[in-house]
Amino acid sequence: MSKGNNLSIKRLWRKSGDKEEQLFFETGVNVLVGEPNTGKTKWLSIRAYLLGDTSKPGDAISEALANKYDSAGVDILVGDTELKIERHWKELGTKSKIFLAGEVLSTDDFQAFMMGQLDIPRIKFPQGNPFGPKTWPELSFRSLLRHMYRQQRFWTDL
Repeated sequence: MSKGNNLSIKRLWRKSGDKEEQLFFETGVNVLVGEPNTGKTKWLSIRAYLLGDTSKPGDAISEALANKYDSAGVDILVGDTELKIERHWKELGTKSKIFLAGEVLSTDDFQAFMMGQLDIPRIKFPQGNPFGPKTWPELSFRSLLRHMYRQQRFWTDL
């Protein structure tokens, strides 16, 4: 796979049986706009879950969505390499797994893979209490993702 420092989301989807809903994204900044309670935040929750959230599906995307849908996926572009990432939470033994182009990965292995694809070295950084148990956690793709994709719930926050 070729490496690159750019990551773009191309398509996000969720599936229930044969029914599939999807969002397509363009290169650059994409803004989700709509009436309140139409699912904008739920789509962002699904995106976070797909890209390495270690929570249970019901906690990550809500119990209602976890019950309604069987799986979800995201097509991304890293450099010039297209990657298809999926999660299937209703299949036995797959709730905590990530499917990358059909290969099954743990969330930790997925984090390491993504950091490698983005050419980001493995580093530890200081955090919180210097005498605490997690004083120097390893920087993860998930940590970076939370900073790259920010949610703004109100126009005044922009």
